[in-house]
Amino acid sequence: MTAVALNSVGYADRRRRIWAIFGSSSGNLVEWYDFYAYAFTALYFAPSFFPNGNQTTQLLQTAAVFAIGFLMRPIGGYIFGFIADKYGRKNSMMISVLMMCAGSLAIAALPTYSTIGTAAPVCTEKLIRVDDVMESPKLAE
Repeated sequence: MTAVALNSVGYADRRRRIWAIFGSSSGNLVEWYDFYAYAFTALYFAPSFFPNGNQTTQLLQTAAVFAIGFLMRPIGGYIFGFIADKYGRKNSMMISVLMMCAGSLAIAALPTYSTIGTAAPVCTEKLIRVDDVMESPKLAE
């Protein structure tokens, strides 16, 4: 092989690696942005989704929902690992991203505690669980 051919192969490989790093980093950025946004805005939306009363109790309930998200990730990794093995990584990631978008949209459209009562915190918790399970495949990349 000539030096030009070796350089073009090296350039193509280097470019592919940079795009892979960029894509993986973008996925992680979006995932952690979701957690940070939830943590920073918990003070403001806790009264909307949890019963009125003590503000500390509302924040603790919000923090509990946040903490359970970290426990759901291994479950999502198992589920989407199976899907990736059987149907391919691309299909697994597409399902994950689409379901995560649907879960986030449902959380945004969820009525408050004053509208639907105790169903608000229950639905919020369940939708956040779905969102957390869907985020876990990005960690396996």
